[in-house]
Amino acid sequence: MKIMVCYDGSKPSIEALKEAKRQGDAYKAQILVVWSMVTEDRFHEKEITAARNSLNQVKDAFEKEGLTCSINLSIRGMEPAEDIVLLAEENDADQIIIGIRKRSQVGKLLMGSVAQQVILHAKCPVLCVK
Repeated sequence: MKIMVCYDGSKPSIEALKEAKRQGDAYKAQILVVWSMVTEDRFHEKEITAARNSLNQVKDAFEKEGLTCSINLSIRGMEPAEDIVLLAEENDADQIIIGIRKRSQVGKLLMGSVAQQVILHAKCPVLCVK
């Protein structure tokens, strides 16, 4: 089994990591931790370096617990939801785990929801964690 977990350092994504650890341990699954950024132009090198460092720390923590883990910092000009769905397909993920947070109706209308788009377009099951 291959579990892809979406991570960006936020509190909801940390909760998603915790669930991925539980499931990875229970099912002896491979874990793929992904961080999707829109473009390098939108993010400074400092943020990219911080994301890489954070992903490496996550990988080390998973491996210390005996879990198979790989990481992917994706910067290819796509919106995060589109990128996440494509990454899941490219990596043959059996499940996506994504953190969610409560948003107002206006916030959803103006900004949309990455998790909502992933749920609607992913070809594998999506587990939302809050």
